Amino acid sequence: MKKRVLSWIIFSVVIIFAIGIISAANVNNYYRIDLNYDKGKLNLLSMDISQSFEKVDNSFGEYPAAVMDYENNVLDINFFNVPNKILYDTVDENGTIVDGGERVLENVNFTLLIPYHYNATKIIIYDENITKKLEIDVSLYSTEYDAYKASINKNTNISEEGQSNQQEETHQDKTQTKEETFIEKVSKYWWVLLIILIVLLGIIVNYIRK
Repeated sequence: MKKRVLSWIIFSVVIIFAIGIISAANVNNYYRIDLNYDKGKLNLLSMDISQSFEKVDNSFGEYPAAVMDYENNVLDINFFNVPNKILYDTVDENGTIVDGGERVLENVNFTLLIPYHYNATKIIIYDENITKKLEIDVSLYSTEYDAYKASINKNTNISEEGQSNQQEETHQDKTQTKEETFIEKVSKYWWVLLIILIVLLGIIVNYIRK
């Protein structure tokens, strides 16, 4: 009896572990960009890397956002709308709706999620007339950042003082780069966890047969 109970406990733990691996492998990484819209002008408030199990669809909208790499190639284009339009109702003293319409806000804050690219250097946002409204530097979140900086150092004849300053800037950039979260690490090495899971299942099966 104890052997059966122990087997079920171990089996339940393995199932939970397997669900965790599958979920982590399906995590989507995004640039989480907080923006301010002020009378047609876009301002960057903050930016970070965010994870989501849901896939964000940025296929429609008036504003295109182009994700660029270090050679100015377009990696991805996302579309979005500024949520500055709200619907309102006008009611009388009896609570009956007698009128309504649409109101356009001149100032509003909103969040934009754009799929992460390991080799991206910047995100350029345009308006509906393809006029550049904002350029966001995302190079510090790129895994190719150090390689790109190294190639610049190699191909550019700079003084010893310049090299010292650049090394200091690189060190500061690294300290500013966001550390990987637990979810990011798990999603990156999910195959290792899968191997561990298979080994655990083998141990359980062998234990039950004895």
